[in-house]
Amino acid sequence: MDQAPAPQAAAEDPSHQAVFWRRLLHRWLIEYNPLYLLSAALVLAGVTLVSRGFAREGAVYGSIGVAAIAEVYSLALIGGAALLMRIGLRRPAVLLSLLAILYQCDLTLHTETSVYLSPFGIAASSAWLALFVGKLFALAWALRLRLSRSAIAVPVVGALGLTIVPHFFHHVTPHVRTVLVASWVFALFAAGLWTSRTVTSRVSLDSTQQAMMRRVLRASWAMMAVLAFAHALFWTSEYNLETAAVWPVALLLATRWIRRELTLWGAVLATLLLVGLLMPGHLAMTSLMAAVTLTLHALRKPCRLEASPSSQNAPYRTHGGEARKSEWLPVSFAPASRQALARLLTGALVCVYVSLWTRGWSGGPWPGHVIALDVLLTLGLAVMFFKVKVRTALVPLLGVYFHMAVQTHLVTAPRTLLQWGNLSVGVGFALLIGSVGASWLMRRRFGIRE
Repeated sequence: MDQAPAPQAAAEDPSHQAVFWRRLLHRWLIEYNPLYLLSAALVLAGVTLVSRGFAREGAVYGSIGVAAIAEVYSLALIGGAALLMRIGLRRPAVLLSLLAILYQCDLTLHTETSVYLSPFGIAASSAWLALFVGKLFALAWALRLRLSRSAIAVPVVGALGLTIVPHFFHHVTPHVRTVLVASWVFALFAAGLWTSRTVTSRVSLDSTQQAMMRRVLRASWAMMAVLAFAHALFWTSEYNLETAAVWPVALLLATRWIRRELTLWGAVLATLLLVGLLMPGHLAMTSLMAAVTLTLHALRKPCRLEASPSSQNAPYRTHGGEARKSEWLPVSFAPASRQALARLLTGALVCVYVSLWTRGWSGGPWPGHVIALDVLLTLGLAVMFFKVKVRTALVPLLGVYFHMAVQTHLVTAPRTLLQWGNLSVGVGFALLIGSVGASWLMRRRFGIRE
């Protein structure tokens, strides 16, 4: 009988060795090509060294040449991705696109150095912004992707901030710089969190390719978010900004994952209270951000879509090696219920009032009331109370006028123990009467029993 070839003989077979090397080269040069990353790292290191060389020689406009090198390399990455995509090598094309996205985020800090290129700084920043938008569409064309309006708008908001904000740093106070940077960070991340940013393929994809596309999109958005925040951190260290301003921004953005309205109100009010006590100079900014947050929750409430039960616990790949069919559903947004919408918009109106009222206030006695603002707030809350039936609209209105009465000495604030005691007794009776009245109204109007 013929004996099976020995393992050593099979390993020495030229055809077996050819298959081995072909698989190895395919894995390292197509699936996981490290040369792409090495190329990007070398170019970044090179432009960094060139930039330092220009700085030592005193070349004022050398940063334009450094930025030009980075932009040309970024365009080369997009062109390479387009070529690989057209010849059917999707994975290496995706790797090049990820590197292009990294270079899209101004790794050379061109937008920061353009400030020192007066009178050409604005022109240099504008050119970078135009290239950013052009490369965004070029990258979508290279990978045969279709970008939604939000998928275009969010990166453009980030690019606008990188282009415009640094030009104000040398003309405003450190406090205003902090407000500018915090407002840009809030606007950028709020735009990203409250939009779907849908990206779809112009060509048909199988389940494995769809799964890869989702992972790449998540990685792309994460990279852009991290690099945008890195620019903000650079500004903070370079221009002496107040790092504490990041906390109200983070707290308000975190409400994106709050589902219950009561919890949302608690989070927003707690943020405003903490800022008013610990960082009063930022209360106006935080109040305006709170108004935007409440408006977003009112008009763009995230909707949780459920996948089919059969696929929720299924593994990513089956035993046969095939990826399971995708059941991924994008996040959608819809307005809140009519009652919640009215309440949230009422809260947003009050937050705008607080922002305008406390503008320029940095602690100490509360600022004096502005009659025009109080009248506008009264009209707005009256509409909410009588037309939209938001009964809670009376609460902030009563608070505003009570504070005005105390501030104008129509009502004397308690000072002695006797006055504090009388106030406590009066509030206790008012709460008792209000609670009994609320129970009676609920029983009469809705027929609620025990």
